[in-house]
Amino acid sequence: MVHRRRSTIPRLACLCASLSCGGLQAASLIELTPGAAALRFPLPDSIYAAGVNSNFSNLQIVDGSNRSLLYAVCAVQSISQRSTEVPILAKPDIARPALDSANQIVLQWPRGARASDRITDWIVDLRGLRTPALELVGAAAISDLRSSPNLQQWSAPIAFQQTGDRLVFDPLRANFLRLSLATPTDQPPELTTLQVNLEEIAGERAAHWYPVSPDATGIYRNTRQLPVLAARVRAASPGQSWKLESRQGAWDAWKPRNRIQAGQASSTIHFSAVTDPQWRIDGLEDGVLELGHAAYELRLPKIEAAQAPLQIQLRDSGNFGPQLSCRSTEHLPTQAPAQLKPLQTTASIPANTPPANLRWRFLLAVLALALVGYFSQRLLKRKRAG
Repeated sequence: MVHRRRSTIPRLACLCASLSCGGLQAASLIELTPGAAALRFPLPDSIYAAGVNSNFSNLQIVDGSNRSLLYAVCAVQSISQRSTEVPILAKPDIARPALDSANQIVLQWPRGARASDRITDWIVDLRGLRTPALELVGAAAISDLRSSPNLQQWSAPIAFQQTGDRLVFDPLRANFLRLSLATPTDQPPELTTLQVNLEEIAGERAAHWYPVSPDATGIYRNTRQLPVLAARVRAASPGQSWKLESRQGAWDAWKPRNRIQAGQASSTIHFSAVTDPQWRIDGLEDGVLELGHAAYELRLPKIEAAQAPLQIQLRDSGNFGPQLSCRSTEHLPTQAPAQLKPLQTTASIPANTPPANLRWRFLLAVLALALVGYFSQRLLKRKRAG
């Protein structure tokens, strides 16, 4: 009897060793060549399809030496555009724009200088716009674009592209713009306003769409881990009526999500968050189902050239995930990697690269050691008593 209990001790010791020293598996999904010191780009679809969870705790990014990199994963918001008119003022070559006591733009000439009719710049008044400007429509050909908060200090030249009368630049917040004409003219502009296209964030998360294929029974099985925010059906026969339903499994009842009447075009259905993995289209045999979960972008603010290439990996367990906030990286410019290479490999974490969080393994190891100590004391007492 004593001999059998003693055999428990090495078994518990082995359990302790396995809990504290056991490796984790990592699926290397993408090899990434940065090409820049900071990246901000949409999360590839293969990451979603591989089974990343809703808080991205099983996602890790490592460099060429298998060291973890700090990153943020942020939901993409729906962005739309609207247009409005803004006033412009033609500025002669020697004149200087300023604001009068009524906060209106006026032209000032150096003392003793004669007023000139040679127009060299347009001053665009963007005050009152609460969202970034993206584009000006109706502009003459220009050679230089600058911004100012007060008509006194002007920025460095702003990058732009011009096609015809359309002037496009990165989203810009400013009170005033100065457009330097490519060809000065003695004729004042016929326009007194320009159309400006503005960027507006709708405040809702953008959807990442993906098709879901039906099985032999006609059930569409969604294997992704992120909640579904929207669904749509591309119907080959718009004259039919149908309804979209979902459920958790065979034990669950089908729940109606939307009904489309005969003759109505295919529509997009929005939800707060649906985690049902099974879907079906009732009444439509040739429809194509697409689901949409939240779209995310990956932000890597600090990348050294020596760290390349990077790998995006999915861990089978552990707690990794983003360590940077979206707020701290919101001003990071959009920059895609130089190359994304799909990978299909699985490997263990090297011994010199501990997981980010092994608290639960540590607690189990402590428990196993406590059990070892407990049984050791009991065996020792029995031996002394015998």
